[in-house]
Parts: sequence; structure tokens; C-alpha cells
Amino acid sequence: METRRDLCVGDIILVRDKSQHRNDWPLGLVSEVLRSNDGRVRKVKVNNVRAGERKTYLRPIKELVLLLTDTANPD
Repeated sequence: METRRDLCVGDIILVRDKSQHRNDWPLGLVSEVLRSNDGRVRKVKVNNVRAGERKTYLRPIKELVLLLTDTANPD
């Protein structure tokens, strides 16, 4: 089984939203990672801005699409 890189704080992601077209999915910034008992990242806290208001959401990684990695974090 192929393993993928875990999401890290500072990564830029798209937040999947089945009710919207892909072009309308909001951008987000990973602000905290939450690891499961096996040490893998399963959920993250995501910061984004909508309508001028900053919000933080807890999202499972399967609902996120990694766009840019934080170059300061080599993992």
C-alpha cells in the first residue's frame, strides 16, 4: 500500500464541498493537525475567510485537497 505525505501546519488546501462546483471550493490553511492512535493525521483544523469573516473548521483529511505544501516544513 502506498503511503502519502501527511498534511502539515501551513499547507494550503481546498475544502471539498459536494454542493458546489470544484472551482467554487474554498481555500484554506491548515492550522493544526490531529493524529490518530496509529500516528497518522486523520483530521485537521482549517482556517479560511468567507465574506470577510475568518473561521476555523475541523475537517477529516478525506474532504481536503492539498494544493501547496509549507516549504518550511520538509515532512
